[in-house]
Amino acid sequence: MHRFCFHILIAAISCVSLSAQTSTSKSDAKKVEKPKTEISVVALGPKPTRKYKEVEGAEGPIMLMSKPGQTPPSRLYYKGKAEGDKKTAWQPFNISFNNPSSMRTIEPGKALELYRKLPDDGGYKKYVTIPAAAEGSRRVFFLIPSTIGPTPWEKEPHVRTILISSKSMEGKQFILKNLSKFTILHAFENSVVSVEPMKIISYTRPKSGELYRLAARYGTEKKIIYNTAVRLNDEGHIQLYVLYNANPRTNSGRSVGVFRTVIPARKIPELAPKP
Repeated sequence: MHRFCFHILIAAISCVSLSAQTSTSKSDAKKVEKPKTEISVVALGPKPTRKYKEVEGAEGPIMLMSKPGQTPPSRLYYKGKAEGDKKTAWQPFNISFNNPSSMRTIEPGKALELYRKLPDDGGYKKYVTIPAAAEGSRRVFFLIPSTIGPTPWEKEPHVRTILISSKSMEGKQFILKNLSKFTILHAFENSVVSVEPMKIISYTRPKSGELYRLAARYGTEKKIIYNTAVRLNDEGHIQLYVLYNANPRTNSGRSVGVFRTVIPARKIPELAPKP
């Protein structure tokens, strides 16, 4: 009798253990399935005029480095923990200038304060704040100068955002945002629209792999910003174009610059293995 009860007790414990494992596996699966919160940060603005200096003994004039504030900081810092670290410390955050930047994972629901490092071990000074993100969102942030003059990046820049994961952007294959001060005339195949400053437009086309013509121009002189073609696909990748104020002297005579990048489709997390 005692032996029979003992076997029943063991079977009951095994069932409880299996149930707990199944519950844990389901819980782990839910954690794995949650999409990451991702951002990309890019600085957009006019490139400074290049200056050269004659140096004795050199084969030719040497290009001088830009002065502080003429270009955005190439690296900012935030207080956080690197992967595997237990202590909070200053972590680097690279900022690209008029060039694409990859998406990176951040903590949701918390604003990201970015600091610049002062020279001569002067510590750190807050430069810009990236607004808090909802869990699972994907956003591209653009830093643009808040002032004009010889050092437009000396003061805190404006922050402009494109929420890639919004419902309005769902299924979009091409996105254009106008951050310049000009109204742009934009053509996508047979569709021609006027894009005012700060306005965003987007397109979806059913034919994947096909080349679509697009062009943009501005001003009374109808200067062409670009005249090219893009190949769209239905795998979730997004062709992103952003227009910004540029220096005609360093931008082929045009006052509008164009930033181009491809936002890769979100990677679908693998499901946790079944028990």
